[in-house]
Amino acid sequence: MTIEVKAVGRHMSPIPLCQITDILCTRLDCPLVIVLRMIDHQVYLCPPQSGRFGQIRQAASLWHNFTTMVNAKSLTRIYFPGEIPAHGACELAPDQAHHVARVLRLETGERVILFDGRGVEHCAVITRVAKSGVTLNVQESRAVDRESPLSVMLAQGMSSGERMDYTVQKAVELGATGIRPLASGRSVVRLDAERAQKRVAHWQAVVIAACEQCGRNSVPQVLSVMGYTDWLAYIAKQEAA
Repeated sequence: MTIEVKAVGRHMSPIPLCQITDILCTRLDCPLVIVLRMIDHQVYLCPPQSGRFGQIRQAASLWHNFTTMVNAKSLTRIYFPGEIPAHGACELAPDQAHHVARVLRLETGERVILFDGRGVEHCAVITRVAKSGVTLNVQESRAVDRESPLSVMLAQGMSSGERMDYTVQKAVELGATGIRPLASGRSVVRLDAERAQKRVAHWQAVVIAACEQCGRNSVPQVLSVMGYTDWLAYIAKQEAA
C-alpha cells in the first residue's frame, strides 16, 4: 500500500505506509513528538501543539530528519560504479546520460543521488544536459547503511521470460546479498556458456535497477550459473573448510 504524505505547509512524495511506520517506530522516543493522522488515505504529520520545551526541541529535530529522509527518498538515484569525487564535477557514462536525459527527462538544476555500490551515496546537482553527455556537480557524500543484518545468498533455479527478472528484483528488495542462478535437471531454460554470461550480465542490470528504486547503497552480485549438483558439492566444500 502506498499513500500520500503531507506535512503542514508543504507536500512530499508518496512513500509506503510500512516505511512511515518503520521511521516512526525507530526514530521517536516520545509518543508526543509527532502526531500521525490519516484522512482520506492521506497521512498528515504534525508537530506537537503543546508540551515541554525539551519535547518541542526534540520534535523539531526529528521532524527535520523525517522530512529530509522523505525528500531524499523522492530524488532520482543513479548507480555510478566509477570513482565519485567528494566534491566537484562528475560525468555520467553514455548509457546513463541517455537514461537521465531521454528517459527520465531530468533538467539542469535538478538534484539526484549517486551511489557507488559500496555503501556510500552522494548528493549531486545536474549542471549540464546535452547530446554529448550529462555532467553533475557532487556536493556532499555520506555513508548510509540500509543493509539487513542477515547475510542471505539466494540460490535460484532459472525460470524463463520475465519471471527470473521479477525474482531477482524482489530478492534485492528483500535484502539478499547475492544471487546464484542454478540450472537443474528439469529446468526449461538451457544456456550455453556464452548465453549464460549474457544472462548474468542482464540480471546484474536488474539488480542495479532494483537498488536504484529501493534505496540500497550496496549492490548484490549475481554469480555465474552453476548446475544444481555442482552447487551442492560447492556448498559442502565451503562448509567443510
